[in-house]
Amino acid sequence: DSPGARRRYDAPMRLLERDRPLQMLSKLRTEAASGTGRLVFVEGEAGIGKSRLLGAVEARSVAMGFRTIRGLATPEDAAVAAAPFLDLARAMSRTESFAEVGSEVANRLIHIDADQQGDSRRRRRMLVLDLVELLASIATAPTFVALENLTYADDLSLEILAGLAHRLRELPLL
Repeated sequence: DSPGARRRYDAPMRLLERDRPLQMLSKLRTEAASGTGRLVFVEGEAGIGKSRLLGAVEARSVAMGFRTIRGLATPEDAAVAAAPFLDLARAMSRTESFAEVGSEVANRLIHIDADQQGDSRRRRRMLVLDLVELLASIATAPTFVALENLTYADDLSLEILAGLAHRLRELPLL
């Protein structure tokens, strides 16, 4: 069960013209379950069913024993550093299995500007490395993490995502 998820897709669903993506994602999910994680981007025009496809993958992941969590970016988030990860962290903090890490990630992102001493590039890099390490720590079991609408992600979010992508080959994370 994923109480932190934005939407639940419990009912079996038939997604038209989605057999190929679902098969590919099923293969990647199997690899992630065995410890080799993957980063997958689903792109397309608004309204073509990306969220529904994501929901189907999430439901099938739960059925395979994955823990799941979602974060979301919105157009209004452009002014907030790492907003998709802050949203993800808040969802994590409401989910028992992710609560401690979620609270720590949220705390670091909320207080991102608190320490203004020293080299700003170094501080930013250390923040990214720390957040990647924290986020990777949730993958103690097969875990499905979804970040929706990354079109609205800022540079810091993309740096965190890139750092996490480098760690995926050793994590049961999709």
